[in-house]
Amino acid sequence: YLVGYDNKKRWHSILGLTIHGFNIEEINIADDEFVSEAFIRTFRNGGFMYASCNGGDPDTPVYTDYMNKGRPLEKWAEQIPNETWEELNRSMPDNAFRYYFFTFDDNPTMTQEERHALINNTPKNSYQWKTKILGIRGKREGVIYANYMSREKNIIKLDMLSDDKADMAFLLPRGIEVITIGQDVGGTDNNVFTLNVFTKGYREHIVADMLEFNDANHDQIWDAFVKWFTPYWEKYSIYIKGGFIDSAAKIMRLTMDSRMKTYFNLRCYGAYKYTIIQRVDAGISQLDQARLLFTQKTEPCYESFQKAYYDETSKTDIRAFPKHIHKDRIDSIEYGQANYTSYMMRT
Repeated sequence: YLVGYDNKKRWHSILGLTIHGFNIEEINIADDEFVSEAFIRTFRNGGFMYASCNGGDPDTPVYTDYMNKGRPLEKWAEQIPNETWEELNRSMPDNAFRYYFFTFDDNPTMTQEERHALINNTPKNSYQWKTKILGIRGKREGVIYANYMSREKNIIKLDMLSDDKADMAFLLPRGIEVITIGQDVGGTDNNVFTLNVFTKGYREHIVADMLEFNDANHDQIWDAFVKWFTPYWEKYSIYIKGGFIDSAAKIMRLTMDSRMKTYFNLRCYGAYKYTIIQRVDAGISQLDQARLLFTQKTEPCYESFQKAYYDETSKTDIRAFPKHIHKDRIDSIEYGQANYTSYMMRT
């Protein structure tokens, strides 16, 4: 069985089955209950399991209860980093387990050029660098984005509504691929709209303008949006692909969709749903590479990324913020990019 675990109840699917072989990719991100059941089935049936894992939180049960029992064959022992040996030695060895450590040189599908590109474009000393490039374990701690961004690198001068070439000097040579509207309906009644401009080839994502306000009903939200958005629609309608909102905000999405279709011939879509961790990792890479950019009109959004920090105590969101409005701004930007993130990440 090639095993998937897209939700925590997947382990019910293997109850009662006689299974002689499992192959589980990235077992370190699987649900603990699923992992436990898979190992029970393996040993009960005298079977085998191949399980790969990236680096993760070293205290995750799959490491402490299972993976750390493995030891390498003697001829491969020198390939294991010292940091990983320290983790393996937290548990007594068990001959039923075998441990191998692979690097990108062991990947036959990657060329040397592709390896260098991946390594050179992963933020150094970040969580991704430690766990995905070096392959050692670690925890997400401290600020999330602040160490990978700066005003000099990530804030640009741009006024999309200006006819002055100086105000458009950054964008004119790059060109526009698409423009989206991101919308977040905050948990504390904050509404945030962002105008997101993607340059040709999805090279950069520019957060060009923003609108935020509190305590508004659907009519008030629409009226504020129309006043803010209409100048951009009149000038850039050919590039604007629609609005993107959290797919869970169904009533607001349907309301905006109906009105945008009537007034602007646009649609409001549920944003593609990446996991929080995927969104965080993409944000770090894009900020580090100066590909996620802000204008003088969206400096508050820049500041919100600066203030985000890790909170591993939450079961739903590893991000924490001193004020909820910071989360709302970031969510709006991420929703505005979500359906084009795959284009951004392969450029």
